[in-house]
Amino acid sequence: MSGDPRPVPRTTLARGPRRTGAALLAVVLLGALGACGGDADEAADPAAAGTPSPSAPSSSAAEVPAGTPDCADVWSEGVTIPRSYQGCVQDGALVEDDSLACSSGQRLITFDDRYYGVAGGDVRVSEQSLADDADYGSSVRSCRA
Repeated sequence: MSGDPRPVPRTTLARGPRRTGAALLAVVLLGALGACGGDADEAADPAAAGTPSPSAPSSSAAEVPAGTPDCADVWSEGVTIPRSYQGCVQDGALVEDDSLACSSGQRLITFDDRYYGVAGGDVRVSEQSLADDADYGSSVRSCRA
């Protein structure tokens, strides 16, 4: 009976697709884990990622967008904060917008731990740290309400 094909045991057929699926899953997982390997290096050195850290302040005059106002021109008592305020220039460096999004859609913006106001509103000046200023605390509560 050399011409007759041998019957294949049923257990071999049942395991075939499972083994193929398991092998495919292993390849996918190894590929995904391999892709994560570079992330640890980039996390250890944010400069290696090619983009600046979002919390890192800009420090070179070349990075200051055209038309960015001087901080002294914006952050003086009674001056109106531009609605489009995104930051200002101090000592040739960009000071990025430090704001809190309000429930009304406005932004409560702070500067130098003494100045605050909403975009489109007047600058208010505190004689103490904003953390200790009751009026600023009231503004924050109103903003979040």
